[in-house]
Amino acid sequence: MGYLVRKLGCHKIKVVAQHFNRDPVVIGQGIKGLENKVKDGKGFAKTMISIKKSLIRNSSRKILIYNGEH
Repeated sequence: MGYLVRKLGCHKIKVVAQHFNRDPVVIGQGIKGLENKVKDGKGFAKTMISIKKSLIRNSSRKILIYNGEH
């Protein structure tokens, strides 16, 4: 979830960690791990893209999408 919040909402790791009541280091490691999986595995990347599209399509409010790198 931290990965998607970071990518779709452009929130800093600290904000994501506070929201989920977790250590920012742990959230950062998890996000980095998922980013590596997305880069390495085409199937996993397709799954993440599908989840992002579904969240955007089914959102009851508009969300800001940032396509650049942080």
